[in-house]
Amino acid sequence: MTKNKRSLAGKASNKGQVLVILIVFMAIMSAVTVMAVNLMITNSSSARKFEQGVNLLQIAESGVELSLIKLLRDPLNYTGETFTIDGASVTVNITGGVTKTLVSTGVLDGFTRKVEVLLSDPIDDTMVITSWKEIYW
Repeated sequence: MTKNKRSLAGKASNKGQVLVILIVFMAIMSAVTVMAVNLMITNSSSARKFEQGVNLLQIAESGVELSLIKLLRDPLNYTGETFTIDGASVTVNITGGVTKTLVSTGVLDGFTRKVEVLLSDPIDDTMVITSWKEIYW
């Protein structure tokens, strides 16, 4: 009889060990799942911000193009303006005399992108763009 009691006690002990191992395994898997979800949320947020920055650069460049058209139409009086494109505020400033510097600044949701265009002396009433670049600060 003592042999049967030992065998039953050993089986109960093994069942307890399996339960503890299962609980530890579930805790580890839960932690891995939480970390994976957190990583996905962070990557999604970063991708959204990157896309917003690219769109804002395109909007700032659109401001440059619109201002170039207005400058061609009224080269003596047009000095820039502020307007809205797709919800972003775009401010264009034009400085200089014969050689002009055009700076377009796009602002949306805390992001700012700037584009600078240099225009040289007009040749035969044709505007000559000597530089077109994004300004970082």
